Amino acid sequence: MTTKVPIELSSTPSIVDGGNATAITIDSSENVGIGITSSLEKFTVSNSSSGIVGRFTNNTNQTLDLGVVSGSGAAGGVYYNSANSGYQAFQVGGSEKMRLSGSNLHLTGGADVRIQLGTSGTGNAAVSNNTVNIRGDNDWMKLNAAGNGGFIFEENGTERMRIDSSGHIGIGISSPTTHYEKVLHIHESSGSSAIHMTNNTTGSAQGDGTDLIMYGNDFYYWNREDNGNMIFGTSNSTEGTTTRMTINGIGQISMGHATHPDDVLYLTRAGNGKLLRFYSGSTEVGSISTNTYSLPSDKDFKKDISDLTLGLDFIKSLNPKTYRHKIDDNNTPLSTGLLAQEVEASLTSLGVTKNSLNLVQHIPDEDDKQSQYWMSNESLIPVLIKGMKEQQTIIDDLKSRIKTLEDA
Repeated sequence: MTTKVPIELSSTPSIVDGGNATAITIDSSENVGIGITSSLEKFTVSNSSSGIVGRFTNNTNQTLDLGVVSGSGAAGGVYYNSANSGYQAFQVGGSEKMRLSGSNLHLTGGADVRIQLGTSGTGNAAVSNNTVNIRGDNDWMKLNAAGNGGFIFEENGTERMRIDSSGHIGIGISSPTTHYEKVLHIHESSGSSAIHMTNNTTGSAQGDGTDLIMYGNDFYYWNREDNGNMIFGTSNSTEGTTTRMTINGIGQISMGHATHPDDVLYLTRAGNGKLLRFYSGSTEVGSISTNTYSLPSDKDFKKDISDLTLGLDFIKSLNPKTYRHKIDDNNTPLSTGLLAQEVEASLTSLGVTKNSLNLVQHIPDEDDKQSQYWMSNESLIPVLIKGMKEQQTIIDDLKSRIKTLEDA
C-alpha cells in the first residue's frame, strides 16, 4: 500500500493534511514546524490548547509525553510525563546522573552529589564548597552555605531557628549573641524559654525528664523524675571524672562526695582546712573548717567596744531545761538549753534593753509555725567567763578570811 503526502511547492515548502491545511512547514533556514508556520526554531511543535505536543514510545508501550499548559506568564508551563508508571532518567555521556521514579528524585552521579541553589559564592554551576548546596557525600548528607552565609529555618515564612556563619545557633532570635562565645541562644518573646530532655527510661511526656527553663528573671533546672538526682562533676588528670556535688530527690546536698543520704548538707575535702566560708559583701565573717568553726575576732575588726557587765547574777537567774522541739519525733533524744523568753526576762530585770544584745532577739513572725525568738548560745561564753571570774573573786575572799581565822 502506498500513501501519498500532499506537498505544497513554494518558497516555504510544507506538508498538508487531508483537509488541505498545512501540517508540517520547512522554512528557508531549514527550521521545521508542526502545527505552526512561522517563528520557527530548528524543530517546533505547536498545540492550540493545553495537552500533549509530543510522544515517544516503543514496542513495550513505555511512553514519554511532552506537553504544554496554556496561559500567559506564570499561568502557563510545560510538563514531562512518563506513562505506564515508568521512570525518567537523565544521562550525561551515556551515564545516568538523575532519575525521576514515582514521587522520588534520585541523583546517581557518584559518591559526592550536589544540588546547587542560586549563584552565591563562586558562581553558577561551580563544583565548590563556596556555593549554596545540598550534598550527598558517601553516607553523609550535608547542607552547605556559601561564603559568610548561614542557615535559616522558617515555618510559614516566619524564622524559627538560625545557624550563623560563626556556628552560633539562635532559636526564636535572628541575631544570636556571642557573649562568652556561647554557641546556642534560645529566645522566647512571649514567655519562658526551655530545653526539655528525656530518654527511654524517663518516658517522653511533658512531666518526664529534665527541663532547663528561663522564666522571667529566674533560671530553673528541674529534674522531674521521682527520686532523681542532680549530679555535678568535673575532671582532672589526677582523679579523672569525679562527682563533685549531688542534690537528691528530697533536697539533700552532698559536696565532694557522691552521696551521703543521712545529711541535708554533706561537705568533704582532702586534708584539713575550711569547708565553708561566710561573707558579708567582700568581707569574710565566719567559716566552718574540718576541725572547728570560726568567727572574726580581730580587735581592729570591731567597734563600740566596752566591758561586759553581765556576770554571776545573770547566770544565777538562768534556768537550764531539757526539751524536744515540736517538729521532733517523740523518740528524738532530748536537747539541753534555755528558754529565750526566760533569758529575755532575766536581762530585762538587770536593766538590759530588749533586743540590744544578739544573745536573745525577739523577731515576730506572722507564721505561728516559725520561732519568734532566736538565741546565740555562743554569746553566753563571755558571760560565763565573767561569772567565773566574779565567783573566783568571792572564793579568793573566802579563802583569805578562812586563813585569817585559822591563823588567829
